[in-house]
Amino acid sequence: MNILITSWRSFVALEMMRLLKNHTIFIQECQEEYICKYSKYKHWDCITSSPSEYFEIYKAQILDYIQKNNIKLIIPTTEDIFYISRLKSNIEALGCMIISDDFEKLKKLHSKKQIMEMSEGLWIEIPKTFEFFTLEELKNYIDSHRDFNYVVKPKYSRFANFISSNKITGSKSLDDIKIDLSNNSYIFQEYISGKSACSYSLAKKWTLISHMNYECVLTYKGWSGTFLESFQNETIENFVKVFCKKYKINWQIAFDYIISADGKVYLIECNPRPTSGIHLFKKDTEFQKRIQDFKTQEKQTLYSLRAGIKNGFSFINLIYTFQIKFFFTWIESLGYDVVFDLADIKPFLKQLILLRYYKKLAREKHMTISEVTSYDIEYNGN
Repeated sequence: MNILITSWRSFVALEMMRLLKNHTIFIQECQEEYICKYSKYKHWDCITSSPSEYFEIYKAQILDYIQKNNIKLIIPTTEDIFYISRLKSNIEALGCMIISDDFEKLKKLHSKKQIMEMSEGLWIEIPKTFEFFTLEELKNYIDSHRDFNYVVKPKYSRFANFISSNKITGSKSLDDIKIDLSNNSYIFQEYISGKSACSYSLAKKWTLISHMNYECVLTYKGWSGTFLESFQNETIENFVKVFCKKYKINWQIAFDYIISADGKVYLIECNPRPTSGIHLFKKDTEFQKRIQDFKTQEKQTLYSLRAGIKNGFSFINLIYTFQIKFFFTWIESLGYDVVFDLADIKPFLKQLILLRYYKKLAREKHMTISEVTSYDIEYNGN
């Protein structure tokens, strides 16, 4: 089967391609360098315009590529899912299946305000969350609630970019949260102290079929996980199970949480797309089968990943995450790499080229490296 996997800059796309290597894999990107460019499993690549900047051109390019190459299945892997989901009816008219929920549902899930409202009463704790449409209004509220421990973030954002807090060291000032208020807004949320955790799940026809929870043991700049370890938590699993059923989720969905000292699980946000959690299933043949058989009508029962599975990004950890207090954890992380594969070694060897590319691009765009990896595919409510 001819499969198109999008946004080949992502490690998730590389993982997905390796899971589906028995098929003919086509790729789509809108940046010059990307990690999957060097994989032996790619058949052909399609370089498109940025969907966030030139959507109509992107639309024409994607539809033309599907038709010319007889693509039968599309798997979005990053925030481009918000743009390609808008083309769902056009894509299906070409006889191609896109594994994605519809755009309006994705937008609700991505909203850091609406996801809280949707999750009320579903096994999970909800931090106090307020929405503000002007910076002045937000500052006035903070001035009148000086004892409140808070986190401020855009309603639509990713990778924990543009977070301000009176409790998180190194967070941005309120004036540095640059958002377009015609499409976005400020989310003011109660700060919850505790352990950060995530979940990654696969739902088929509203039923949870694969699930795992994981902790980010090491992170890049305190946010993006670079060394992950799975663990079991019944509350999280039950929450995801009832959420998928209630909101008719069909494909991959991920959530971020804080687990407080007394064991309560607080929802922080939702990512209605694949995340780094997929790497923990790297060697799991049961999960591989579920991904490969997703297009079939076959019913599947829930399969949860056991605790204690580890994976990470050794190259990123070598460069960015070293701290004396995490020395032994850091050493351990170097033995668990999501990119290294002797059968497909080039992506691992080319990471230095990619780092140089993103550093150069970050300087040109006056952005951080994490920002520049997604600026051209981000969805910010527009």
